[in-house]
Amino acid sequence: MKNKMSQEIRQKLQQKLRLKVMKEIKQEREQNKNAFFSLEAAIIVPLAISAILLAVGLFVFQYDRCLMEQDVAIQTVKAASAEAKSNEELEDKIRLQAAGLYRDKYVAWDMILMDIKIKKGMIEAAGKGTFQFPLPGWNLWNEDNTWSARAGYKAHRISPVTFIRNCRKIVQGGV
Repeated sequence: MKNKMSQEIRQKLQQKLRLKVMKEIKQEREQNKNAFFSLEAAIIVPLAISAILLAVGLFVFQYDRCLMEQDVAIQTVKAASAEAKSNEELEDKIRLQAAGLYRDKYVAWDMILMDIKIKKGMIEAAGKGTFQFPLPGWNLWNEDNTWSARAGYKAHRISPVTFIRNCRKIVQGGV
């Protein structure tokens, strides 16, 4: 009888122990599932957000660079086609035209240079803009926290007489 009771007690204890071990295993599995979520929250989500912010920053940089290229090209063409009686009057017109350029259209840039020079009938326009990074550690390529881009264009100023002669040469087929 004692053997029977001790066997029953042993079986009950073993069954309780199995249930306890099973509960612990189940709890560990639940904790492991939560560990995947915390890993995702700690590593993957910040990486994804950083990648999105970097892409947006690069798109804004490219957009502003294209605007600067367009502004420099337009200023070059306007300067090359401006009419004036003297070189001083021409330079004043060109400087006023460049000063009147609307610069608030740039999303994230500071337009730090818009220069137009006239040398012997040649117009040279140059522009430079800088993009300031929002966070100090993001710029891995440069020590200071900015990117910059330059644009430059050249055009010849020709007199109306020379222009008409060149057009006639083209029409007649003798370039």
